[in-house]
Amino acid sequence: MCGIAGVFGSDAEQYSVENMLHNISHRGEPNYQTEINQAPGFKFGTNRLAIVDEDMGRQPFISPDGMVNCILNGEIYNHNELRESLRKKYNFKSNCDSEVVLAGYLQFGEKIFELIQGMYAVAIYDSNRSSWYLARDHLGIKPLYYAIDREHCFFSSELKSFDCLKVDLIKDFPCGAVMKNQVLTKLGTHYQFSNKKLEKWSDSDAISAGIDKLKQAVSKMLPKKGESAACMLSGGVDSSSILTLMRFLHDGPVIAYTFYNKEASSSEDYDAAKIICEHLNVPLRVVTPTHAQLTDFYKEKGVWMTETYEPALVRNAVSYYFLSQKISNDGFKFAISGEGADEILGGYDYFQLLPKNEIDMNIGKALNQLNHTYLKMADRASMFATLEVRVPYLDEDWVVFNTELPREFRIRKNENKWLLRNMMSQMMPDIIRKRPKLGMNQGAGFGSNDPGKSIYFNAILEHYKNSPNKMKEDLKLFATYKERYQIDESNPEELFNFCRYISYGFIKLEGSTIRPQLNTSKLVKQNEK
Repeated sequence: MCGIAGVFGSDAEQYSVENMLHNISHRGEPNYQTEINQAPGFKFGTNRLAIVDEDMGRQPFISPDGMVNCILNGEIYNHNELRESLRKKYNFKSNCDSEVVLAGYLQFGEKIFELIQGMYAVAIYDSNRSSWYLARDHLGIKPLYYAIDREHCFFSSELKSFDCLKVDLIKDFPCGAVMKNQVLTKLGTHYQFSNKKLEKWSDSDAISAGIDKLKQAVSKMLPKKGESAACMLSGGVDSSSILTLMRFLHDGPVIAYTFYNKEASSSEDYDAAKIICEHLNVPLRVVTPTHAQLTDFYKEKGVWMTETYEPALVRNAVSYYFLSQKISNDGFKFAISGEGADEILGGYDYFQLLPKNEIDMNIGKALNQLNHTYLKMADRASMFATLEVRVPYLDEDWVVFNTELPREFRIRKNENKWLLRNMMSQMMPDIIRKRPKLGMNQGAGFGSNDPGKSIYFNAILEHYKNSPNKMKEDLKLFATYKERYQIDESNPEELFNFCRYISYGFIKLEGSTIRPQLNTSKLVKQNEK
């Protein structure tokens, strides 16, 4: 896991990849910053968070003849299986998954991107053929941005890297795509829930297959035997299911981490987390920042960290960051999360309010825009604390399995996430298994996360009241973009975030005028008309 950045082009050596990496230094450990290589045609490197084979994992990995260089951000979960098949023709120097990608490319060429499974962004330069490649995982779990001119391709894990470059347009690399020399040779993935005549599944067969698939997904992401494993826990059915499977599958200590407000009269997440941890005999560690710590961080670093102007994402990212920072401070380099369950299992309440023939379409929409919403939030917030987050619910095999199931396994009568809740019927208390979804801040006891009501909205409102000239400056800045962006200038939080987004240069991101579907109440109202 790391942050990657670089440039392809005839004079690539003249560009400061060091500065590109410096802007994302949080994505790697202090001892493994700016690991760079260059030759005619490319210059790229990493800030490395050393998880697999720390001593021998320096990137880029270079072929024995010195002609092919490879860097990777992410985890290849089937790297050990691939390694065994590649040993006959390649002498491995490390146990790293990055070297497996290099060895696979040397043997199979571009086909290696069809063989690897996991979460990743990969860059390869082949000096033998003067060719370069970029590739990204199936759902964009790991970020990858690029900018192209006539002679160059610049790329990085985060928008911050482009601050030191003279580029006018930055693009989000398509999920599941492969690019060779500026041409997409694989267009990428787009998931949809099948509307064809589906195989008939009995409830018991679907539950059994689901348990097996999710166990496999969790098993891929566990640490080595005997090592401690960290789990992000809200006490809801999503994260509690992951914790439960970790507890029974991992041969080593499992520790749960929960975020809550110790000054509140109650926290539903904390109360539920205690119940599931006691049930599993798992220790629970708590993260309890103050209102002031959260709102000050939001104002100072929220948009910079999260690289979005969407208030819902920035609010959640701040909470996620404080949780991630505690886990990182405790010595963990990665944690396992329940992120993505709502988007694959139909967990949001608004899905049930839509016409039946539109439910799966909207679940699919939420799934396919995850790289712009909660995956982006989780990656930026965790990596800002130099922590990797692994997401079993977005494992490729588990995703495909769910998209091929009929709708009634997602939502049945008044029960959402039907399959997961019934998979866990023998493994956890009903009070957890049947618990309804709550937003992160609300469940933690920090109050409503609704627009206009959150602690962050009130903090921005107070900020502008204390500094009226700053509001005038922001309104003036916003006026230039008013016609192209659907920002509610009467909402101080939207105005504040958007103006920070402009000032950081993130406005160069292609498609930034299109807001993802986060205001679900608006969507429901549209369908009621």
